[in-house]
Amino acid sequence: MVIRRGRRRALVVLVPAVAGVLCAMGAAPATGLTTTAVDATCTHPVSLTFSPGLGLVARPTTFAGTGASGPCVSSQVVSATMSLSGSGTLGCFSGSASGTVRFDWVTTTGGTTSSEATVSATSAGLLGGAALAGQVTEGLFKGDSYSVAFAGNPAPLAGCLTASGLDHYSGSATFTFTRPLV
Repeated sequence: MVIRRGRRRALVVLVPAVAGVLCAMGAAPATGLTTTAVDATCTHPVSLTFSPGLGLVARPTTFAGTGASGPCVSSQVVSATMSLSGSGTLGCFSGSASGTVRFDWVTTTGGTTSSEATVSATSAGLLGGAALAGQVTEGLFKGDSYSVAFAGNPAPLAGCLTASGLDHYSGSATFTFTRPLV
C-alpha cells in the first residue's frame, strides 16, 4: 500500500511537470488546432486622410495613410515605413473598407526589403478603434496574416459633426505579422 501511494504521488508530480516541459518546448495539443508564430510586431504613429471626410453616417469614401515604425519586435526586421490606400463605405462610427498596404523594411542585417498586403475592415468606426486584417501577398512575410489595430486621440472626432466631415486622423497603430505553424 505504501508503494502504491508513492507511485500515485510520483505521478501527481510527474504528469504536470512533463506537461509543463512540453508546453515550454512549444508542443501543441493533438487536437488538430493550428498555432501561429509572430514574425514581426511594430507600433508607431499613423496619419490617415479620408475623401470625402467621415461623417456620422457611413458613405463611400477613399482613404490613404502613412507611418513610420521602429523599433519592431522581430528577428528579421528593425523598422519600417508604411503606406496604405483603399476605399469603402465609412463613417466615424461604422463602416467597411478594403485596400492595400506596403511596408518598406530595414532588416536586422542593415539591408532593405518590402512587403505588400491586402487588407479589409469592418469596425465600429474610428471612435471604437478601427482594425484592419489581411494577407501578405508579396515580399517579406509572404503568406503571413497581417493585422493592424489603431488607437487614436478622440478629440479630432468633433470633425464628424461638421458638414465636410473628418478628413484627417492621427493616432498610434500596432502592426502584427503572423504565420501559421502546421
